[in-house]
Amino acid sequence: MTTFFPHVFGHNKILAGDVIRNGTPVVANELMWSLATSAQAAILGHITYSTGDPVAANSIAGVVQQISTVVIMGIANAAAVLVGMAIGENNMEKAEQRAKAFRNISFYAGIIACTQTAPLREIQPDGSRHPFDTFICAKTPAGRWGDPEDMVGPCVFLASHASDFVNGQILYADGGILAYIGKQPK
Repeated sequence: MTTFFPHVFGHNKILAGDVIRNGTPVVANELMWSLATSAQAAILGHITYSTGDPVAANSIAGVVQQISTVVIMGIANAAAVLVGMAIGENNMEKAEQRAKAFRNISFYAGIIACTQTAPLREIQPDGSRHPFDTFICAKTPAGRWGDPEDMVGPCVFLASHASDFVNGQILYADGGILAYIGKQPK
């Protein structure tokens, strides 16, 4: 095994760099999925009939997971088609721009108000807000979670010719949280 990696990557340092640079996010993503799946199983395993219905909880978790998978696969398939079209046109710069745009769309789609964050945004039984909901709203200049509709404008812009001359930029559709978090007065 110790001779495998030097033999494969030793002759092509560019390939080694590409594998590390492009493979690391994939490995991190899969690690997060495995941790989330394990956490879900642990949480569902601790539900008893005295605290709730474990079968119903598992059914709801399954539906949420299926919906999430459809959204994630839709973004991934759209990225594959659009990046593949640019590669087919032999336009590597356009392919890289589209890949970066979809990477950002994928990342920020994860924090948009969706079924996974709905429990965090609900008013608690005592009338208070969930601490994480309070944190996000307090740290976001927009003062709220993003809605799926908030992604329409950026997606249309990135897919249109209006963005053809825009490159090397990240379009943050996050209500301003990245520009603001960590910079508030104490």
